[in-house]
Amino acid sequence: MHLQRSTIWIQTSEDFYDLCTLSLLDKSASNHRLAVSGNQPSLFELDINRNGQIVRRASIEGGTGYKIVRNNPTFLACADFAGGIDLRNKDNFQVMRHLAPTSSNMMIQDMALLGNQLVTCGFSDVYRNRPTAHMYLSVYDLRTFRPQLIRTHFPPVLLKFLEVYTSRLVCVSTSGQFQMFDVGRLEPASPINSIEMLQFQVTCFDVSSNSQGIAFGDEAGNIIVYGTAQDIRFHNTIQRATEFADPVDTLPAMDVCDPLNVYSSVPLPICDGPLLSDLPPQITRFRYHVSGPVDPAILSSIKMVGQIGYAPNNGRMRRNEYNYITSKHATASFKLQDQSPSHESQIPLYYQKIDIKYNKLGIEDFDYNQYNNTCFAGLESSLPNCYSNDMLQVFYFLEPLRVMLTNHSCDREFCLSCELAYLFHMLENAQGMPCQASNFLRAFRTIPEVSALGLLSNEDRTTGCRQLIQGWTRFIFTQLHQETLDPNGESVVSRLFTMPQKTLQRLLFIYH
Repeated sequence: MHLQRSTIWIQTSEDFYDLCTLSLLDKSASNHRLAVSGNQPSLFELDINRNGQIVRRASIEGGTGYKIVRNNPTFLACADFAGGIDLRNKDNFQVMRHLAPTSSNMMIQDMALLGNQLVTCGFSDVYRNRPTAHMYLSVYDLRTFRPQLIRTHFPPVLLKFLEVYTSRLVCVSTSGQFQMFDVGRLEPASPINSIEMLQFQVTCFDVSSNSQGIAFGDEAGNIIVYGTAQDIRFHNTIQRATEFADPVDTLPAMDVCDPLNVYSSVPLPICDGPLLSDLPPQITRFRYHVSGPVDPAILSSIKMVGQIGYAPNNGRMRRNEYNYITSKHATASFKLQDQSPSHESQIPLYYQKIDIKYNKLGIEDFDYNQYNNTCFAGLESSLPNCYSNDMLQVFYFLEPLRVMLTNHSCDREFCLSCELAYLFHMLENAQGMPCQASNFLRAFRTIPEVSALGLLSNEDRTTGCRQLIQGWTRFIFTQLHQETLDPNGESVVSRLFTMPQKTLQRLLFIYH
């Protein structure tokens, strides 16, 4: 992860199926080695500078996998799920020594490693196959490899060394009790403390770099800080300001005894069980969203201000927009599309234009049910100027307009109203079969105003279809209004698409 929680790289592998622990092999700033393992028979070393590439793989004897991984300058301590600990060489992952569990059914809960001191806590299945936490800590000296025990008054589940005091260890229980122990003397270094105002179980804790404060986290997402002074202050040692999570919006409190409460203000019902819309995990797959490459033109003109880069918009996209790329093939096709200025977006096969080729039998030998299984007829788009088919379908489904044009009759040779009436009659009796608007388009081409307004489609013209259909709509309304005028000066268009308007002018002041 990087600043603002953006993903830098994602490493996936068929061998990564149950990872649960990782550790940096060195705490220096130049370290780029990461040890990763889990409930699987392999231990992996990833190179952070190579986008998480696997550089080393070591097999785990017994195939139980590792639950916890810790390291010191000499060893990489790996605790398995059977309660044993493997001390491996950090350079080649070879097992230098194996520490057997103190009991046959012991499992390690947490492990802390600092210098030559290794401390573990765990539990055992000793009563009706239920885990029972141990009331002691196991301390190993990595120079002699002999375990020693420290008795505790509560079951420890979390361990952490105070690095300023090399022999002091903090152990915490889930109920909120914590205590410091001097591992070198094998005795407590402080009395037992209890976290105040704790309502949920403790799930994690950490110690500040100067060992002046301890932060505890519970199941509800609360953080409780304890320090050596009443007014504890944490100082940020880097130039960038500390980032915190956005606060969670909470709903206002509601009295259930108040009959005037609006319960619909609660957005979703509270439920503890699975929802009906939840998909089972066996048919789902988690996929990561990786940001696509930045345009080289933007990178060449970028200006860095601190750790944020600013660049002018190159005009290819609007602000706050970006292409969503789903695969490498899509990335390659996007680059090709970006280089060609006359690229047209790909239309799905279901909506693509279909070219129908008739044989000697004509329309009767073609099966249209495989393209249209409804009772609504369509218009063939193989004729010139067929860009108006969409608006002709719109006119057909305007019932008052269709009825009035169907009843229209005149003696003109090229009358668009008559041709529309004939076309509407064909669409009504087609029963799903396609129709041709050839008569209407022939009469449309013979009108002089059509060519004067540039409404005839031409392959060499640069006018877009949007401007062309807008001009066609304005012309057809004007033409239908002129062709259907009655002696009273009204027409089909005026009765359906016009609105009476009255203008009043009032004189407010008169000057003499």
